[in-house]
Amino acid sequence: MSRGSDGPRMLRRPSRKGYMGPLAILSVQKAMTELQGADAAAKLLAEAKVGTLPEFDEPVREARVAALHHTVRAKLGSAAQEVLTRAGILAADAVMDRRMSLRAQTLLMSSPWPVSAWLLGRSTAQNAWTFAGSGRFEVVNRLTFRVHDNPLIRKEHSDHALCDYHRAFFTRFFSALVHDQLTCTEVCCAAAGDPYCEFRFHRLEAADPPKVSAA
Repeated sequence: MSRGSDGPRMLRRPSRKGYMGPLAILSVQKAMTELQGADAAAKLLAEAKVGTLPEFDEPVREARVAALHHTVRAKLGSAAQEVLTRAGILAADAVMDRRMSLRAQTLLMSSPWPVSAWLLGRSTAQNAWTFAGSGRFEVVNRLTFRVHDNPLIRKEHSDHALCDYHRAFFTRFFSALVHDQLTCTEVCCAAAGDPYCEFRFHRLEAADPPKVSAA
């Protein structure tokens, strides 16, 4: 996939809390269409009371996003993980393709991976409202993130971690721009009774692979 082919399109940050980026809706709709078809996607959005899809540069109320993600989990059962995982991957690809410049991506991909991880963690924190809404995003260290009061699982209860969208987003984003052997695991989840949702990166292999071009 080409990156930043049309130049980055910046997303206006709302002046109030309680908004998220549109990719948290658009990527779910696209994932549903890919995996279960357009009719199933349209039905799911209707059940979640998501009317017209937002524009790519249009912030959306986090309540709309949360309602859609909740509906995916409630209606799709075991298939929800696949849909939300695919949505997280699609969201990360869209950010790289349409919101990040090639220059920024080249800088990350040509730097030593610990430096890239630190730089990308800082950038992720600056834009955390797009995927965490009114929740609080914390960079514990370059390989550990936390989302406090995650609006996408707020008031939900589960015996396992629910944040497949965030986990997949972080894995795709960091494996593409930092190190292709990095993967992300959700080790704590507020829906399972933990005080926050914690995401940790680890490397699948010990050796540093060669960097690849951003093109």
